[in-house]
Amino acid sequence: MVTLKQVAEAAGVSMKTVSRVINNSPDVAPKTRHHVEHVIAELNYQPNQLARSLASGKTNVVGLLVHHSVEEMFKYPFFNELLGGITACLNQAKLDLLLRFMDKNSSYVELYDQQRVDGLILANAPLHNADLQKLVERQIPCVFLSRIALENNPSHWVDSDFVSGAESITDYLLELGHCHIALMAGSEHLALSHLRIQGYRQAFAKRDYPVTESLIRHSRLFMETAQVRHMLTDYWFQLSPRPTAFIASDDLVAVNLIRELTQLGYRIPEDVSVVGWDNTMLASIATPQVTSVGQQTYKKGFTAASTLLEIMSNATQSPVQIKLDMELIVRDSTGPAPD
Repeated sequence: MVTLKQVAEAAGVSMKTVSRVINNSPDVAPKTRHHVEHVIAELNYQPNQLARSLASGKTNVVGLLVHHSVEEMFKYPFFNELLGGITACLNQAKLDLLLRFMDKNSSYVELYDQQRVDGLILANAPLHNADLQKLVERQIPCVFLSRIALENNPSHWVDSDFVSGAESITDYLLELGHCHIALMAGSEHLALSHLRIQGYRQAFAKRDYPVTESLIRHSRLFMETAQVRHMLTDYWFQLSPRPTAFIASDDLVAVNLIRELTQLGYRIPEDVSVVGWDNTMLASIATPQVTSVGQQTYKKGFTAASTLLEIMSNATQSPVQIKLDMELIVRDSTGPAPD
């Protein structure tokens, strides 16, 4: 393995000069830089990343903290698109990604305190986790992938406009004549759930329609078939009247809802309409194809990563808060309300 000393000897310069070339220091004459770079390429020298990190105090690693299980993340297509955007941005900056799966006992500041990362991206962080306040108070470089509002400490976030997304879905179903619209909002610990409920309420308020509170229910994301069946039979079908339309928490739940409703004898969309969320490939390959509201998932990941890089380089001081538009894609799983 070629060493820094061997490169310096071959180039006829000091080790400090070679180090300056590797680190793109401006204090090197163009002719010398070109010569050293030629020797580095000729000897196929690979800088020791650990040594560079120790010298600079930087790890050149960004941490992505995900508050879901490994199974949930890699089974649901949304995360693949999100990861694609994040890694594309980090690759351009020649930074690495450390993926960490969080649970209720995990510390959000641990990775940074252990000097294993230079900054953090947080996906679906629970609203009431005490560590979130610590991150901002200590000015740890971090970007949330949800609209986190912290008391007296504005946070950096990049998020989809869940309010307008939920409003457009609900508006569309109301136009189709549905009045009994079930909203599976997602976990009550996530910001997106409360934003969805806000948009749902706004759509009813625009028409001066009353909201039936029992039709709004917090639910898990990415529920399997058995969990969806349990919620249908033990809750939704106990209501009178029953819902004629469902806004699912995500596309996977929408697909499982359609499967269960069909097995129970309901026709989709003649008897019941179903809307998904995220517009993943699941929505387009299901039978029937699922009406869904799409996030700009790849862009969301890329924008969050590029925002974090700006924060890490001190290029921005004021809070960066970016809302990305959502789009309703109408397919075959929705239709007029039954008589």
